[in-house]
Amino acid sequence: MTAIPEPAHEEADPLLTTAEVAALLGVGPPTWRGYVSRGTAPAPDDPDLGRPPARRTPRWRRSTVEAWAATRRTPGGTGGGVLGKAAQ
Repeated sequence: MTAIPEPAHEEADPLLTTAEVAALLGVGPPTWRGYVSRGTAPAPDDPDLGRPPARRTPRWRRSTVEAWAATRRTPGGTGGGVLGKAAQ
């Protein structure tokens, strides 16, 4: 059986889980979930509404997270985003 290749868009702009977003931003998953629950983070690009709420795995496009992070302040209080050089 031949695997179906993912669309080019998916490869260039993958969907990230809560843990992957948190790692990208250099925060813990509970911190990211807190941003989401307070409405300070973007809504998921794939909210996984087909499952019961306790079993959902929302996912965000990397570009969505990077655009949001670029608007956030860094821990030192300066603008320009929260992503580290390793994530960019």
